[in-house]
Amino acid sequence: MGIVGDEDAYTFQAQAGDPVTVFADNGTTGGGRRLSVTVTNPDGSVWGTAADNSPYGGGDVQVGASRSP
Repeated sequence: MGIVGDEDAYTFQAQAGDPVTVFADNGTTGGGRRLSVTVTNPDGSVWGTAADNSPYGGGDVQVGASRSP
């Protein structure tokens, strides 16, 4: 993603009950670039969502279990 409003979509396969974690690194500090991630189920319902709500953007987001260092 390179410009404001740009969207990318990715798919993966998993079985019901499989642990899933999606982590997105904003790759910037500040600058007003806010990042959000939404994971949907095969039926289109939302499984999880996270957004960078910091006042200046630049934060990372994660959906799912804790991220390992």
